[in-house]
Amino acid sequence: MSSTTPTEVVSKLLKNTLNPEVVRELVAPDATYVSLNYDNPDLTKILPYAGSHTKAGPQAIIDTFATVNRIWANEAFEIQTLFGAGKDVAVFGSFTYRSRSLGKVSVSPFSIWCKVNEDGKVTYMQFMEDTLGSTDSFKKGGQKQYVVFKEKGEIEVQLNVERGFRHLLNMMGEFRLMWSCTAGIGSNGFRSPEAISP
Repeated sequence: MSSTTPTEVVSKLLKNTLNPEVVRELVAPDATYVSLNYDNPDLTKILPYAGSHTKAGPQAIIDTFATVNRIWANEAFEIQTLFGAGKDVAVFGSFTYRSRSLGKVSVSPFSIWCKVNEDGKVTYMQFMEDTLGSTDSFKKGGQKQYVVFKEKGEIEVQLNVERGFRHLLNMMGEFRLMWSCTAGIGSNGFRSPEAISP
């Protein structure tokens, strides 16, 4: 039995995710690592480490954090609270990553659930974050359409720049309409009948 508490084990692991020797020391050979979801092929195309790594041991965690470091610059990783109950440990915090490919920033909350055995080894680890926000840091263009409530129809999700540009165009259109009404000119460019009436 280990004299180290489960919370101490997880705390040490999170401080050394880029140190393979420490990860192998703290993670059981048959540990399971769940990254972001159980199985989402579309997400895995963007984040190759996403999904369930059943009984893959420490190598799954080593590979994941090595890839994260390769594709993002870690500007902040803050653990806001870490606590345990028996063999279970929960961690909550936030991170700020900047994509190395596009230089776009992602700020996200994260949560981690670990199970630690009597030998002081992590046997299960689950890491969750705002994947829509984090993958957006790699998005160069285009849009996706979603339907959540059928009665409300499709929702378009675009890049922030695209949304901002569309918002600007809408504002310009509203301004033109306001100006046209004030000047007595319709949206078609002609004066309204009321404006030319004596």
